[in-house]
Amino acid sequence: MNHMLRLVTITAIVLLFGQSWAEAENRPDPASDLKLDVGEGKRVYQSSCSGCHDTGKNRAPKLADKDAWAKRSFEWFSVMNNHATKGFLNMPPKGQHYELTDQDMANAVFYMLDQIREKP
Repeated sequence: MNHMLRLVTITAIVLLFGQSWAEAENRPDPASDLKLDVGEGKRVYQSSCSGCHDTGKNRAPKLADKDAWAKRSFEWFSVMNNHATKGFLNMPPKGQHYELTDQDMANAVFYMLDQIREKP
């Protein structure tokens, strides 16, 4: 009987986990709903990000310094957006501009990536 109870418990856990996993797989990525706007990103960057990323304050990588960005995972929008929004290393969440929305942050990151990437 003990083996049967264990088997039923394990089966229930597997079924619940599988259902949760399937629901998570079908849930849309919140970033996918964002409409990225490089012009709006430039505005947000200039008003909220440039104080550190133009000067290197608190060891922030300067936007114009391509070598400073070369070893970062900037090619992954979601990684950079997550770091900018939630904070990473010396950067506080939203650069301490807590009034910025997730859309504002995504636009600023989009603008920064546009500036960092090699242009053909």
